Amino acid sequence: MYKVNFENVNNLTLVCKRNNMTLICTSTDYMFDDEKGILYLHDCISNPINRYGLS
Repeated sequence: MYKVNFENVNNLTLVCKRNNMTLICTSTDYMFDDEKGILYLHDCISNPINRYGLS
């Protein structure tokens, strides 16, 4: 699963670069277990809840 997720995003970035486009990615709740009960920031330590989050 990691390879698929990485390659798809990599391909999108290449297309965007060739076409002078900006790629905007949103995170999912699969990266954090919500134990804190607060807003997570980009520098928070992740704790993936499943294999998709791990990838």
